[in-house]
Amino acid sequence: QKIVEELEAMLGQPIKAGKTLLFLDEIQACTPAIESLRYFYEEMPELHVIAAGSLLEFALQEIPSFAVGRITSMFMYPLCFSEYLRAMGFDAMANKIAAAAPERPLSEAIHPNIINQLVRFISIGGMPEVVKTYVEHNDLLQCQQVLDDLMDTYYDDFLRRRRDFEHRFCLQMFFLFKIYFNQIIEMFAKFSDRRRLANLPRAAQQNRLVNFCLLPIQ
Repeated sequence: QKIVEELEAMLGQPIKAGKTLLFLDEIQACTPAIESLRYFYEEMPELHVIAAGSLLEFALQEIPSFAVGRITSMFMYPLCFSEYLRAMGFDAMANKIAAAAPERPLSEAIHPNIINQLVRFISIGGMPEVVKTYVEHNDLLQCQQVLDDLMDTYYDDFLRRRRDFEHRFCLQMFFLFKIYFNQIIEMFAKFSDRRRLANLPRAAQQNRLVNFCLLPIQ
């Protein structure tokens, strides 16, 4: 109740149970706020509360107990291929893929178009902001800038939480992943047409990570 009253005073807005949605963003930065969630459930069950944050598993280690049975967890993931297609406006293509089965395979007419979109999906990934940028601007360079910003943010998060894990090895892996990731983006940007994948540099063809990414489309 005290939290609600102080928020009302700060925001100048009434918070009414059953009518107000209280959204607590970046809650991992305030462990007492995480602990308060159980009391919202117990003392104000009619008030709708959503809490969002990243690296919450580290923040949870700092509190003695969690509100077991009082909180519903939902996890956000990048877009899958089907969601990417729908974001790009290819709903019919996504429906065709969903309806396909061994006894009802995709036709040879549509298969090359799906492969081309899969190559594009692999090159830009499924992060919503990156897909949104590509939909609006159709520019891989702008997508690369968004990806760079995201990677830098993740890197900073790891640095801030380095005391919580074997950061030396984790940061080394993160750094290597970032290098390989950028190389893959650059190569797919140049060789996004399936017919030109065979022209990838020999060093790239021998790269295990690149081969792993190309496996679904060969």
